[in-house]
Amino acid sequence: MYAKDMIYINHTSEGVTSNFKCQQGVKQGCLLNPLLFGLYLDALEGRLDGRKCDAPALANMHVWLLLFTDDLVLMSESKMGLQQQLDAFQQFCAKHGLIMNVEKTKVTVFNSLDPC
Repeated sequence: MYAKDMIYINHTSEGVTSNFKCQQGVKQGCLLNPLLFGLYLDALEGRLDGRKCDAPALANMHVWLLLFTDDLVLMSESKMGLQQQLDAFQQFCAKHGLIMNVEKTKVTVFNSLDPC
């Protein structure tokens, strides 16, 4: 599908790079993104148990994982629970040859008296 695609990088201060081949990933907005994300990460939900990772409850249901398009949110009410989820996610990624983009990874704390 992308066999002959060439890309370039536009640096505002340095100008535009020469064209080069992009040999991994899918394009931004590609219709394959949500499909591939769903195929790979469908098994992740089974590896994470909300009760073991202090997942918050909503209407008496534990909500520890949100998946949307190609984004993932892990939720916990404790640092230890979130670390357990992150460890499980890291093991999942290693097993399936996936790489998490650490630069896009964020931690958000709500209503905490104990700052991370």
